[in-house]
Amino acid sequence: MEQILKVLVLLIDEGISIKNGMNKGGSFQELSDDSIDYGYQKIDRWVSRSMKFLKENISAEEAEKFNSTMGEIFINDLYGNFCREINSRNAFLKSLKDDIEKNPEFWRNHLSKNKKNQEISGQVEINSIDTVRKICSQFHIVAKQLGNYRHENRNTITITDEYDVQDLLHALLKIFFDDIRPEEWTPSYAGRSSRMDFLIKNEKIVIEVKKTREGLIGKQIADQLFIDIERYKKSHPSCEYLFCFVYDPENLIQNPIGFEKDINEEHKGEAEVLICPKGL
Repeated sequence: MEQILKVLVLLIDEGISIKNGMNKGGSFQELSDDSIDYGYQKIDRWVSRSMKFLKENISAEEAEKFNSTMGEIFINDLYGNFCREINSRNAFLKSLKDDIEKNPEFWRNHLSKNKKNQEISGQVEINSIDTVRKICSQFHIVAKQLGNYRHENRNTITITDEYDVQDLLHALLKIFFDDIRPEEWTPSYAGRSSRMDFLIKNEKIVIEVKKTREGLIGKQIADQLFIDIERYKKSHPSCEYLFCFVYDPENLIQNPIGFEKDINEEHKGEAEVLICPKGL
């Protein structure tokens, strides 16, 4: 528990440091756009680290409370909003630290129970990723079944582009997951924001969909995936695992197993790519 208190102190001090670093005469008027963006990126990273620490060491409930603590927001008061957010979040961390110090026995019992719950939660998370992996690995079989035959020659879905892949995959994910958010905006990264294809909210899994075509194979897809992985790792607090599904029905990617291996080994535990089908 001493280590938890030490980390809370470090997080509180970091929040104060971020606020002081932007304190230029009490307003943003003297700061460049780049400086303001940099300040907000520092806040996002501080919040993300704090939430991860709270979730892994205190509880998911406390992490969510911290996340919802924003302070009052006013239009045309960027600097004030900036300060109020940090003040509110730091007040939460300070009150948590004080409570742990004043009620150590309660928190020892709470943290002991939470550790057991995390072991169960971890197994659920693994199963969720396994479920996504299974759906994507069987995607081509489902697409072929829909495209080849329907009773009385009724209309069916034909996979011709990336949007078709997204529509069918969304329907399949709905079987297992309740809260699936398509095309959510990601926060700005490297000066640009973009839309993710799917966010499975509760499990914090982001799914990116690619479909090969002439001019989008091998190296081009690999380059896009590396950018996606870096973006979500650094700028999206709701993403704990990025799953990249590449649908390659024409087998345009040479050596798909090697393609997967190169990316998956480099980003093990945080992202993976799955190609389907693999030259079948």
